[in-house]
Amino acid sequence: MSIECLKCENEVVKFELPDHIAAHFNYFPHLCNDCYYSCYSSQKAVEHEVMSNHSVLQNKAKNIYMHNLCLGIYKDCLLAKKYGHKYVLLYGLPI
Repeated sequence: MSIECLKCENEVVKFELPDHIAAHFNYFPHLCNDCYYSCYSSQKAVEHEVMSNHSVLQNKAKNIYMHNLCLGIYKDCLLAKKYGHKYVLLYGLPI
């Protein structure tokens, strides 16, 4: 299932959307201790550890503001898919 990114209007596979949104803001909280690798997804951090035998420091650079911003945009993208862009622009996230 593809979801449109509200920032760039590209269609992105749903499970890749959080990483895609974080990349727009250069937000990568997981940092490799052995090279310059960084990522948003803890799953990709573990994959890097397994493939490279490196040690990734999970949430080493976590910023709660950036995390919540990315999460909010992700939820807006899902709402736009379900109800349309106009709904998101008029009402935003439901409380």
